[in-house]
Amino acid sequence: MELLARGKQATIWRDSHTVLWVADQKEAHENVMVGWRLCLERLRPPHFPRVDRIAPYNSHPCAWMEYVPGSRPVQWNETEANAILAELRVANIWHRDVRLVNLLQRPTGEWCLLDFGWACDYAKPYKVPWYLGAEGRKARGVQDDAYAMSVVKKRLSR
Repeated sequence: MELLARGKQATIWRDSHTVLWVADQKEAHENVMVGWRLCLERLRPPHFPRVDRIAPYNSHPCAWMEYVPGSRPVQWNETEANAILAELRVANIWHRDVRLVNLLQRPTGEWCLLDFGWACDYAKPYKVPWYLGAEGRKARGVQDDAYAMSVVKKRLSR
């Protein structure tokens, strides 16, 4: 397995065409897997990774998903940004971590939003614990994802 990244709450590994998102602590916060379950149940490619299953791996919470080939977008694409936000709204999902590092552009041109570790249902939000990296973040509601996407737009439009 190839190490892809280490985050504040998980380590991401790649094996062939599969990515393994593994929570770093066996006793991970109870809501850590909520977003991955929502992605599995309500979202589909190309704008989101295909999540194949959620189950423990070496006693750690884990999500198995497709490996999304591509690179970070380098140019703003209004159509792709709007499609992602619309699909999140229709699915009643609040991603809460929309940022350039969590966006990939597939070889076919579509954008794919990754990292559902903080995502939640609009109707059942939970506070992201400070130890998962949420210090200083104030929830403004469902408009957070749209605002975050506007920050991505500013970065890509420079």
